[in-house]
Amino acid sequence: MRQNTVVFDKYGIDPLKDKLALNLDYITNYELITVSEDLEHRADLISALQYDRSDLDFIILEYNDLGHESEIVKGMDLKLPDLAQALYVISLTKKVSNTTLQASI
Repeated sequence: MRQNTVVFDKYGIDPLKDKLALNLDYITNYELITVSEDLEHRADLISALQYDRSDLDFIILEYNDLGHESEIVKGMDLKLPDLAQALYVISLTKKVSNTTLQASI
């Protein structure tokens, strides 16, 4: 009998199912910031300040290989991906997810 084992990281994410990571190489431009005290643990606020929208916090986390915003600490350098390239990567991820979903139906 075959047994399936799924391994999740400490944040409950299955890295084998995370399609976004597969496309991060398309992002070649970014702005480097040093996290200030008021931005510590606040990927949503960083996203809002950088992109005028807080819902892109996940791309900042993923691009910096962070599993959770609690890993954003004062004094660390953080790469903020170019908005156009980040949106392109997100669109690729959605296409992959939709194709996978349709193939499994």
